[in-house]
Amino acid sequence: MSAYISVIDLRKLIRDANIFYEYKDEIFRGEENISVQSAKERLDGLFRSHDDPHIACALGCLYCDRKYNDGVPDYDAAFPMLVNAASNGVIYARLMLAVIYADAERGRFSPMTAKNLIQSAYDDALDSFSLEGEADDFAECAMRMGRIKAEGIGYAQNLREAYGHFLEARMAAESMEFGEELHACAEESLSELRNRLPDGLLSGYIASGFPWFIQYMIDDGSGILVSVSKEENGDLELAVKRTGRKAEQPRPILMTFPEISCSILSNMLRVRAVEAESSFSDCDEIRADDIIWRYPEKRLAFFRNEKETGYISCREFRVYPQDTADRPEIRDSRFE
Repeated sequence: MSAYISVIDLRKLIRDANIFYEYKDEIFRGEENISVQSAKERLDGLFRSHDDPHIACALGCLYCDRKYNDGVPDYDAAFPMLVNAASNGVIYARLMLAVIYADAERGRFSPMTAKNLIQSAYDDALDSFSLEGEADDFAECAMRMGRIKAEGIGYAQNLREAYGHFLEARMAAESMEFGEELHACAEESLSELRNRLPDGLLSGYIASGFPWFIQYMIDDGSGILVSVSKEENGDLELAVKRTGRKAEQPRPILMTFPEISCSILSNMLRVRAVEAESSFSDCDEIRADDIIWRYPEKRLAFFRNEKETGYISCREFRVYPQDTADRPEIRDSRFE
């Protein structure tokens, strides 16, 4: 029986929505499903006439996916198409090349090459996700990073980091136009990995004497705006927001905490200072461009223009699981 491919599935392989809808009618000719052989022939014709790397990526994916080739991928046909797409900036093509290099049965077997391709794709996809909210590639890359960390392919096996990447994939999938299937895969991977994680890794919150999570928010030169609220028990709730220098907007940063099963792409983090003493009062706002941790006093000093503006000392700082309104919205790239 001939394999068929749907409009939605080919849209996923072409990756760029504008490219897909430009050629959709020429590819499908009014049908919702076409045979894979017809898709290959029509994509090949488009590639020869337009030399578009997104078309090359889709054609390469069709050749190397087992479900579209009676269980036997044609890597010889896929390889040049994916190399063309990858060398012209299509991140997903690098992931598919990694599949070829990881397949010991029929591929150009090289686990280290596969690992390097996935790492490179992940880094570039994270840039696109944080700068532009492009979630599709990042979700796929995070899933594959999780798998190679869990299996120890090219890396020493690291279940904690693998769990973190699956959290990233789940979070990014929530911002995808067609992310339901990938979200379910991430959930399944998280569920399976929980049984293999070291005892005591997962907890209700992260506690630290030194507030490294606040330091992380200003390490790239951003400032912070901290809104203070006082709890009845004396703890301070700190809403820490990254602020740009010279009035520019900072890019959101990816913060993943496997211990509390939390991954967010955000400029905001909520931190609790437990049993706190502070120079700040309830509802104060602190602007700072630097912080200094004074030990053994356990005192966090805030600085603005090289002048100390106040301090917080406490028994420990805590981060709890959270969601955030700063997460990118679902991107529907359709146009009329």
